[in-house]
Amino acid sequence: MQRTFKIIAKNLSFCDMILEIVDARIPLSSRSQEIHSLIRDQAKLIILNKCDLAEEGETKKWIHHFTQEKTVKWAGATNLKSLSRGQLLNSLKEVFHSQMKHKKWYQKRPLRVLIIGIPNVGKSTFINKLANKRKSAVGNVAGVTKGEQIVAIDDDLTLIDTPGALGRLTEKQSFFLMALGSIKDSNYQKQVLAEDLIEYLSRFERSYWKRFLNLTSGLVFEDKDWLAAYAKKRNFLKKRGWDLERAAEEFLYRFRNDHHFPISLERVSEANHVNDNEI
Repeated sequence: MQRTFKIIAKNLSFCDMILEIVDARIPLSSRSQEIHSLIRDQAKLIILNKCDLAEEGETKKWIHHFTQEKTVKWAGATNLKSLSRGQLLNSLKEVFHSQMKHKKWYQKRPLRVLIIGIPNVGKSTFINKLANKRKSAVGNVAGVTKGEQIVAIDDDLTLIDTPGALGRLTEKQSFFLMALGSIKDSNYQKQVLAEDLIEYLSRFERSYWKRFLNLTSGLVFEDKDWLAAYAKKRNFLKKRGWDLERAAEEFLYRFRNDHHFPISLERVSEANHVNDNEI
């Protein structure tokens, strides 16, 4: 974490703008409080990535929420899997132009943009898409990017990539990040995580599980029975009953990656109740 701090601090005076990438499903919990404090006074853009896995209405509310921050000059949503390089690059350059056109040096040298974000939010995928080749390591494990990487996109744009870092987490942030796979699998039991995730979401979106499992609408389950229902539907058996561990593993994979069942774990309506020190 301290190494990441030093890399970011070293590049703050060098860069012209900061681009922060967060997960559209957990826009607050996918921001590092320590890094956020370090760059608090810097002008920044925010991209809510993986928007295809989040609820469209909630994502629009989050975009509005972030644009109320004094230092946030623009916020938008992306799904990097469906965007072409040209679409992404043209959209970004429009934003950069609107923010930088008054600078004396603008269009006389490349714009230097510092990319920040916690592990697994899509920083490397974002850079690779713009570079149109594999310039940055891509992976689903924390710590793939080991140090800053300077990537020249074209004559007008240079990106500075930084390592992802989580920093200090609240219990709720840890839960969300584990649910979405941003914390290594070895840090939790998948069955317990799946059961806790089902219980959490059942508080406000019980119909989600019936759609997810394609169950008859009249069926009713207690929260603790949903994982068993999933194991039964997938016919995951072991010697003494249903294989709940296997069911949990596949369930979590689908939850993290299946865009047919988008859901937002964090709601804008709860944002005002989050302590500033727990962003």
